[in-house]
Amino acid sequence: MPCRIASGGLALSVRNAHDRERQLLFMLCDTDLQRGEPNQPMRCSRLVSVALTMAAAMVLLAGARAADKPDGADIFKEKCSMCHGPDGKGMSALKTPDFTDPKWQASMTDDQIIDTIKNGKKDTPMPPFADKLSADEITAVKDYVRSLAPK
Repeated sequence: MPCRIASGGLALSVRNAHDRERQLLFMLCDTDLQRGEPNQPMRCSRLVSVALTMAAAMVLLAGARAADKPDGADIFKEKCSMCHGPDGKGMSALKTPDFTDPKWQASMTDDQIIDTIKNGKKDTPMPPFADKLSADEITAVKDYVRSLAPK
């Protein structure tokens, strides 16, 4: 039998090459499914505590990894869209570039885009963001601007 529930616990049975049954036990129960003996309360509570701690740590680590990388689209919407438009197509009244234009994309290197974000653009309304955004955030915005290129 591949799986059974007994006395509040779950036993998962697996047959190996020698046809011996092995069980993986989740001892969230009051009965030891392997031996048919009552569990010691401390053993069961420790297992539950360890399992919950490991699950919480995995969730926190996954969240920390996601939080480590800035979201270029979010930053663009917050800091850039008022002049460059929510879709990156620019605003003719402000003479901002259309980031979806293949010619504009081809005319700019990644370093030029980063430099413009960091230092602004002389004789235009484009302000510098070096003191407002981290290097990772600037790179994320550059990556987002690049993602607006037609595919």
